[in-house]
Amino acid sequence: MLIINDNIQFVHNKKRKAQAISLDFYSSLIIFMIIVSGGLMLWNKTIIDNSGITNAQEMNNYANNIANILIRSKGYPLNWTNETVKILGLVENSHLIDYKKTLEMKNVSVYKMNDLFGYAPYILYIQIDNSSDFPVIIDGENLTWGYFNKSIANSISKISRYAILHNKDSFERVSVNVFIWN
Repeated sequence: MLIINDNIQFVHNKKRKAQAISLDFYSSLIIFMIIVSGGLMLWNKTIIDNSGITNAQEMNNYANNIANILIRSKGYPLNWTNETVKILGLVENSHLIDYKKTLEMKNVSVYKMNDLFGYAPYILYIQIDNSSDFPVIIDGENLTWGYFNKSIANSISKISRYAILHNKDSFERVSVNVFIWN
């Protein structure tokens, strides 16, 4: 309550105290918290959704790089073996796959392949198919490397590259299929 004295000055009544927290403050705080929590939930959903896209893009890039290395590189050293290989490459000339290198690659463990390619968080599977989409068989060996179980895979990325397999005295059109999965 205000009291006006003789000099027309306003003087506060000392009995009335200021309200530190009012109904307006509480309603504003609740609205602010709803907006902030909604924004945080939207942000988290966006991050989670984009992480799956990033994972798929990363897997596609890895599979693409491996396929390109296999069919465009002779490997290092040029006449590599399981013990000497630094870079896996299957070609003798551009897109002409050397059957001897494919058989030598059968001796390279999947763990060593992952180390050579540098893609340890994912599981690698490579398969060379003939024109009928069945694995090529050379000297009784299927040209497949690694492990693949579609039923337990969360994400799969497959990249195919076409090449010519120089199998002793014949030539065969093949597809080099690289699967990356987790």
